[in-house]
Amino acid sequence: MVKEQFSYSKINTYNICPRKYEFSYIDFYPRKGSSDIVLKGTLLHKMIELYINDKDYDIPYEKEFLSLKEEDFNAFKEDFEKIKEQPLIKQLKKMKDSCEINVEQKLTNVFENFIFSGNTDTLVKNEKKLIIIDYKTGKVNQNFEQLEFYALVSSYLYPEIQDFLLVLSFVSHEQDLKITLKKEDMFKIENKLIKYISNINNSIKFDKKV
Repeated sequence: MVKEQFSYSKINTYNICPRKYEFSYIDFYPRKGSSDIVLKGTLLHKMIELYINDKDYDIPYEKEFLSLKEEDFNAFKEDFEKIKEQPLIKQLKKMKDSCEINVEQKLTNVFENFIFSGNTDTLVKNEKKLIIIDYKTGKVNQNFEQLEFYALVSSYLYPEIQDFLLVLSFVSHEQDLKITLKKEDMFKIENKLIKYISNINNSIKFDKKV
């Protein structure tokens, strides 16, 4: 039996609007504007990786921004300049020689009835602690659910890790929100993930949520 693969975006789409989930993942209607968002996000993470590792972070600009509008390009540069000055990024630069730092790290785990995967913006690992960072350009909110699921998958990939620090870094507001989880918290998070997947798999009709 082939196990279906889920991402946080896929699960969250269903939780917000089952009808949209049906259009996007059952009927495969194209989603507007997603390619530009993905491109900007990928490039932003690449710039952060280059900057943290003291490499020439101007290289990707001209090569990969040809498909973006000028205002999007300028907004991207402004966001990146803000990120460079944030204490979190400066701290990562100091930690790069003593910790393993990965940008756009893919995380995947095969559960009993499904596969869950996703990409962390930045993942910092030492012997017993894992830091998972998500950069946000929108409004400040305290929704750590996506990072909780990433922590869950990481607990399987790195069984030696006991402590997890989850960070939502809101670039435009220059504000970081943090929560700390223990390995024993993963049981509750896994149960929530399983419940979400079960709700999707057991749905017969995808009603629009108002």
